[in-house]
Amino acid sequence: MGCCSIFGRFLLFALNITTFLIGIAFIVIGIIYEVGFIEVTDHLDNVFPAMHVAPILLIVVGCVIFIISFLGCCGAWRRSSCMLLTYAVVLIIILLLQIALAIYAFIVINNSDDWKHDLIEALRSVFDRGDQQAIEFFQQTLQCCGFDHRPVFIPASLVTMLWIRS
Repeated sequence: MGCCSIFGRFLLFALNITTFLIGIAFIVIGIIYEVGFIEVTDHLDNVFPAMHVAPILLIVVGCVIFIISFLGCCGAWRRSSCMLLTYAVVLIIILLLQIALAIYAFIVINNSDDWKHDLIEALRSVFDRGDQQAIEFFQQTLQCCGFDHRPVFIPASLVTMLWIRS
């Protein structure tokens, strides 16, 4: 076995160990988010129902990364052509899916400001409805106060007036 093939084998093993650990980290973060931030996601049910999907999606993506990197790692370590072929086919399928998703995003999702505007309007409707506790909870928890580096929920004239006084 030549020097290049040994180097390639160990490089593949090292990269797959890294992605293996990243997959485990995704799984752990998803579980912590699902279990630890229930009170945060409960406030968002009426504004953004997909918030409960995020930790589950993170766990699923972590499991997929875990399995794929396991195939690559074991295939490189044991020199198993079947595992390495499966690993390569799965990576090619994922690459094609990513290209298709990028094309879809480029064609269908024209303007991110529309999404941002819809989210701001949904949050304003919650704030106007009297559920101010949820908005204040998120702003205190996340230590932020709106989009675009200024509070969204108060008039811009008030922000300007406060800025001039300071």
